Amino acid sequence: MSFLSALFRKFQRDNAFFLARGLAFDVLVCLIPAVFLLFILFGFLFDSQKETIQYMTTYMKPMIPFSSQQVLRSLFSVVKAKKILGVVGIIGLLWTLSRVFGSIRTVLDAVFEVEHLGRIAESSRPHPGGAWRRTVLAHEGAGQA
Repeated sequence: MSFLSALFRKFQRDNAFFLARGLAFDVLVCLIPAVFLLFILFGFLFDSQKETIQYMTTYMKPMIPFSSQQVLRSLFSVVKAKKILGVVGIIGLLWTLSRVFGSIRTVLDAVFEVEHLGRIAESSRPHPGGAWRRTVLAHEGAGQA
């Protein structure tokens, strides 16, 4: 039982809900260019634009209940300009993925209580899991004393 109470205290001390919200936001922002690239991929998979538009109309209407003709026309214009928008989508996806990985690093640094000593010291720092194990073991030892 002392393990669960120590885990709960660490959860509160690290502001885990706040960190999770930030990470979830960055993942959602990353989904925007990913979905954008998915529509462009539809444009490359089908031979004609009519076939692409028919497929998207058939399968997008149930997914987007509020889809009106204007929304579908906007999606079709994305499919028609697939080459330049594909490059923009890939650049956007790479940029947002870098934010996601940066956020993951920040969250893990906060949870494992990693101290940054500088660029040279970062490469020789111990594995962050060691800090977690030391924290849990210290809490378990304190509960038994």
